[in-house]
Amino acid sequence: MTTIPNPPLLAVRDVTVSITKGKRETEAVTGIDFDLAAGEIVAIVGETGSGKSLSALSVLQLIRHPVQLTRGSVLLEGKDLTTLEPADLRRVRGGDIGMIFQDPMTALSPFHTVGQQIGEAITLHRKLPKAAVRERILRLLGDVGIVNPKQRIDQYPHELSGGTQQRVMIAMALANEPKLLIADEPTTGLDVTVQAQILRLVREAAVSWGMGVLLITHDLGVVAGYSDRVVVMYAGNVVESGPTEEVLAAPAHPYTRALLDARPENGRPGTKLNAISGGPPELFKFPVGCRFQPRCATATADCGTANPPLLPAPDASEGRLVRCIHPYGSPAPSEPVRSPGVSIAPPSVRAEPGVTAIHAEGLRRVFGSGGNITKAVDGVDLQLAFGETLGIVGESGCGKSTTARILAGLDQPTDGIIRYADGKELSKSRRGVDHTFVQYVFQDTFGSLNPRRTVWQIIEEPLRRLTDLSKAQRAKRIREYMAECGLMPSIESRYPHELSGGQRQRVGICRALVVQPKVVVMDEPMSGLDLSVQAQIINLLEDLKKDLGLTAVLVSHDIGVIRHLCDRVAVMYLGRVVETGPASTLLTGPLHPYTAALLSAVPHLGTEERRTEIPLRGDAGDVDPLSVCGFAPRCPIARPECRTRELSLQPGRDGVLVACHYPGQFDQA
Repeated sequence: MTTIPNPPLLAVRDVTVSITKGKRETEAVTGIDFDLAAGEIVAIVGETGSGKSLSALSVLQLIRHPVQLTRGSVLLEGKDLTTLEPADLRRVRGGDIGMIFQDPMTALSPFHTVGQQIGEAITLHRKLPKAAVRERILRLLGDVGIVNPKQRIDQYPHELSGGTQQRVMIAMALANEPKLLIADEPTTGLDVTVQAQILRLVREAAVSWGMGVLLITHDLGVVAGYSDRVVVMYAGNVVESGPTEEVLAAPAHPYTRALLDARPENGRPGTKLNAISGGPPELFKFPVGCRFQPRCATATADCGTANPPLLPAPDASEGRLVRCIHPYGSPAPSEPVRSPGVSIAPPSVRAEPGVTAIHAEGLRRVFGSGGNITKAVDGVDLQLAFGETLGIVGESGCGKSTTARILAGLDQPTDGIIRYADGKELSKSRRGVDHTFVQYVFQDTFGSLNPRRTVWQIIEEPLRRLTDLSKAQRAKRIREYMAECGLMPSIESRYPHELSGGQRQRVGICRALVVQPKVVVMDEPMSGLDLSVQAQIINLLEDLKKDLGLTAVLVSHDIGVIRHLCDRVAVMYLGRVVETGPASTLLTGPLHPYTAALLSAVPHLGTEERRTEIPLRGDAGDVDPLSVCGFAPRCPIARPECRTRELSLQPGRDGVLVACHYPGQFDQA
């Protein structure tokens, strides 16, 4: 066993991870080096496939054939974990090292209660009486912000919200007060309010216990707000590392700069983003030379000769490293790349701007029966004009996706009515939706694309079902819209599993648009995508708004995306619209405390305007059935009359409607 004097808490040295496929072998992660001190948070950032998670799993020695650690060392307080026997490793995992996995629903056992799972993590490493274990579990659940721990301790994972499941994972990871916590995308797909709460918990534990944290993420806002140092990875290489504030303020590597430029916050609403062209290289197909050079705006011929070493960045502080022969090089001036299509919308697709496309009144959607009902949508009024994009935001469980499905005619309302501009209506008793008028883009593109059909067949299917076009006319239409959506002819015969996440999302959008609908409803079309892919999809939607006069409803929990794409915004909470109005007004000067809390929880880079965070109590699912205002149990400015006095949307300022007795009074929180 290797030991070094006065070591950092964690020292990763020359870690290289190889993957074998048949007779071929390639290095998925090559020569990773970084240190992590006690009480420090180090973030590893990069696109999907960059090697972030593999690097983290290597620390815990959790990789198995055909993935293997081929060289390098992982030193925890000077002890090399790569040389430990399995029994010794088991004592380290869950004891000295805690782990928060990305997907708590798959990481938690569905057959055991919350208390049983956390209790097992404790008793494997400590000998405590049963009563003491239960007391410790209850304290842990309370510490991570779980409301009513005595009830939650006996519940199963499927009975909990996504945010509560993630808190359970954190409680389990912290159960034995580890020296090191590895958090692999701990907040991906979570609401910004829950994300802020969870990251704040992790940071507080690091400070109070002197615990080191290795944070894996693709969110640069999270990196800026919660990490001390950052390691940027691309295609299995560390391309830049150093103090977070310095790296994000003055990135030395063109890849880091490109990631920063691709953020929606960096572009004015309605304009194109500087998306990174192409995608990361596939395994077994790494380019010769610098692995980023095929996508790099500043690449020269020298970049294609050899992969440069990781060296100290010039004119930078100690500990700043970069893998580039042209560090700090200025990107070549260029316009953001648009999709290769041309304007293909016939006059019939473009409707008169300002004319109402969809008018929804009194929408309600109730699930369950008797005394066990859930009001997913509770009295929603919405109006969508041709040529505009309406954003619907809110936490998980607020009813935004159910509302979107009703607007698209995929679900029927329990009460209320929708009137479409084509004369059709949708209500409890009528289902007269024309799907050549309104189409839907699903959140889960992998699940919504038929795995047994090719890209061509998937896009052709709605044309076969909904139009009378001939085979030749269908082929012409498909090629036109594939070009407009940035889909190359070379993927026509591919299946969904052979596509990248961005390509699958483009196929889903293309499938919806190919029948030339007047309105498209999109449910979280960019959820979980890398910044580079997200920027490409945002640019695609901007192109479609310009070329086709696209009218859209966009459901998202990403405020940056909503701000960039939407003309108007509706904020939902527990099935109701609590604030709505022009995006430019509502997102800069919110009146409802819930909207203000959402905006305050959005992570920002240091150079961006930062709001004072408005912490919320509990989860969106915490309901007081006796309260008139559903938000009152969590509201920082709630007063007794909020629970008893009726309220509805009332005029605020500059076209904003708000359902609050004390709008804009957040300074009293």
